[in-house]
Amino acid sequence: MADEKRVSLKIDLQKGVIELDAPAEGFDQAVSKTMELASSLDFSPASASAAAQSDPSPEVETSKPEILQTSASTVTKGRARSPGGSAGRPGRIGSFEEVKGLLSEPQERELRLFFVEKAPVEQSHQVLVAIVKGEELLDRRGFTYNEIYTLMRLGGVKPLPKAIDVVLSRMSQDQFVTREAGGFAAKFLGREFVESMPLKTEKGG
Repeated sequence: MADEKRVSLKIDLQKGVIELDAPAEGFDQAVSKTMELASSLDFSPASASAAAQSDPSPEVETSKPEILQTSASTVTKGRARSPGGSAGRPGRIGSFEEVKGLLSEPQERELRLFFVEKAPVEQSHQVLVAIVKGEELLDRRGFTYNEIYTLMRLGGVKPLPKAIDVVLSRMSQDQFVTREAGGFAAKFLGREFVESMPLKTEKGG
């Protein structure tokens, strides 16, 4: 079990590549720490040349470093960014934009009341409640990252997830949601889960 929680990090200044291997439960934190580390590294041509002297390579790349991220459930590849740089990636905090006028005032009140009644604690449950209730209120399937973010915000969720894309990926594996043309939609198992969640009043007796 100890091996499953190990984090492996490989940095190649010469090629401008960072490889990260972390368990799913600590993946987001490992990525954040790696981003901070990447911002302090020198991937300039001079640094690459110095690295080449100790480890010759037929080709030296001096562009911005790339981070190769792997976990048990996620494999992504992208350019390294400074702390908070992942904000530009769809589904990450900082890239979200609230969808104005998504719900009417009565719908907003109904959504907030539904969140109060269900009182979801887990991030995946909060996302699922937002999608299921959103489908009911708007009578349609499929919501984008921005729409899910907006529904959660209007529902009073705090703090909002920093990586909704990661949460939705896990939910998809659990057969709670599916990705369709219009965005992410709740599957039967997801709707059934939300319907079976006890109301807050019932929890208190």
